[in-house]
Amino acid sequence: MSQSVATHVFHAVGIEAQTPQPPDPPVTPPDQPPPTPMPPDTNPDPTREPPEPPSQPIGDPPPGPNETPHVC
Repeated sequence: MSQSVATHVFHAVGIEAQTPQPPDPPVTPPDQPPPTPMPPDTNPDPTREPPEPPSQPIGDPPPGPNETPHVC
């Protein structure tokens, strides 16, 4: 009994494969989020120099979290 059912299912699949079907549209995987737009602060031009940090003197590193900025 189960063998005839399996043969019937296999036969149906064979007929299904022979019938012409339209190509399936590209499906995006559900675990991949949609592409987010680029943030405005990113540099779209790779040849352009990145913007300099505002109000930061050259040669003087910014104070770390454990050190206080000394006033000259």
